Amino acid sequence: MRPEDKQKMQNEIMIAEKAYLRYIKRLMIFAADDAKKNILQNRSYATNALKESISGNAKLDNNVITGSFGANTKYAEGIEIGTLPGRFPPVQSIVDWLERKISLGHMQQGNNTLSNMAMSICIAIKNKGTKAKPYLQPAFEKMIKRFEENIPLRLENG
Repeated sequence: MRPEDKQKMQNEIMIAEKAYLRYIKRLMIFAADDAKKNILQNRSYATNALKESISGNAKLDNNVITGSFGANTKYAEGIEIGTLPGRFPPVQSIVDWLERKISLGHMQQGNNTLSNMAMSICIAIKNKGTKAKPYLQPAFEKMIKRFEENIPLRLENG
C-alpha cells in the first residue's frame, strides 16, 4: 500500500472513531436522562441527590470505545435492586426522608411521633427489606434498543 493511501485510511479511521465516540456519548447521555425520568416515575426520591448523581459518558482508549452511565450515591443500588432483610437503616436518614416526603406541620417539635414513625419504618426495612424500583435497567434496555435500531443506519451511511 502506498504511504499516501495508508495515511488516507488512517485519517478515515480516526474520523469514524470520533463519530462513533460522539454517537456513544449521546447514547449514554440519553440513557442517563431516561434513568432520571424513571426515578421520577417510580417516585424513588426524597431529594434530587440520586437524580442529580446520574451521568453518562464514553471514552476512546486504544481504539476501543467504552460507554457508561450510572448513579453515584451510596443508596443508588438499594433503590435499583431493593434491599434484603437484616440491615437496620440509619434512623436519622428515615426521619429526614419523612420530613421531606410528608407534611408534618401539625406535629409539635416536642412530639416524638416523627421519631416513632421513623423507628417503625426502620424495623419494617430490617425485617422485610425494600422493594426494587429499577431506574437504570429500564434505561439500559431502552438504550440498547436505540443502539440496535440506529447502528445499521450508521454503518450504511458512514
